[in-house]
Amino acid sequence: MSPAYFSKFFSKNMQKSFFEFLNEYRINQTCKLLIETDKSISEICYDSGFKSIPFFYRQFKKFKHCQPKQYRLTYLKAFSQEADY
Repeated sequence: MSPAYFSKFFSKNMQKSFFEFLNEYRINQTCKLLIETDKSISEICYDSGFKSIPFFYRQFKKFKHCQPKQYRLTYLKAFSQEADY
């Protein structure tokens, strides 16, 4: 399958481009790392396959509607409140 045919096939069946799918997958992996580790955000960025921190931040905001630090803090706050019960 040629790259052009694959791209067309993927977009038609998934209703999004391959790169949009890939970035969404990477952001979901990033969220898991933000919650489960104490790694820095830049380290998580590179561990998730992103090559540029500014691009990573734009993609994170696009899919999660907040910054990575905010996401981590929101999760930790919710988790600590849940543990209080």
